[in-house]
Amino acid sequence: MGYLKKMDIFVSELPKLKTKKRSPAGTLHPIRIGLHGRRIIPNAYGTESNEPTYGKRDPIGTQKFIPMSSKQKRYLLEEQEIPAAWYNIVPDMTEKPMPILHPATKKPLQPEDLYPIFAEELSRQELNAADRWIEIPEVVRDQYKKYRCTPLVRAYELEKALDTPAHIYFKNESVSPVGSHKLNSAIAQAYYNKAQGVTHITTETRAGQWGAALS
Repeated sequence: MGYLKKMDIFVSELPKLKTKKRSPAGTLHPIRIGLHGRRIIPNAYGTESNEPTYGKRDPIGTQKFIPMSSKQKRYLLEEQEIPAAWYNIVPDMTEKPMPILHPATKKPLQPEDLYPIFAEELSRQELNAADRWIEIPEVVRDQYKKYRCTPLVRAYELEKALDTPAHIYFKNESVSPVGSHKLNSAIAQAYYNKAQGVTHITTETRAGQWGAALS
């Protein structure tokens, strides 16, 4: 912020240009061009505003800008910090889920029972109850770099509404190309099918996000 303040002082001392701009009240005010083309425009009260151009416009719609809060809301990892493994929660569950039964034999499903409809590696992962961490292939991690890491967001407004001392965070997956988390799984599924030599994939979708992700 110290640099911004010094920059504002420098910008405010630049000579005025002859360009005019009509203000909301209908009068003409001179425009001054600041560093990187930033405009310094008098506000509706006739006093010049040379505040930084971050933040939001004030309620009456003038060119004055209101600085944003200094509280951090989003937390982002760097590309090199993208996890190298998926977390499998089943090994850490004290009460394990009941086994999936084969519809014909009524016996617990085995990975090979899923081979006709899923890639073999996906079938093994689906029924894996022993490995806490499953390695993410490097090719998949490289594709994740196109839109990850997605932000972890501090929910200050929810904390205030609940009147709680707890810190509440949510993961915003809506910033992915398909607007949801489903691309995270779709990329991996496409990768494992391609690695097995599968050239066509059929799936089902409802709202459309999953179909768009797999496409």
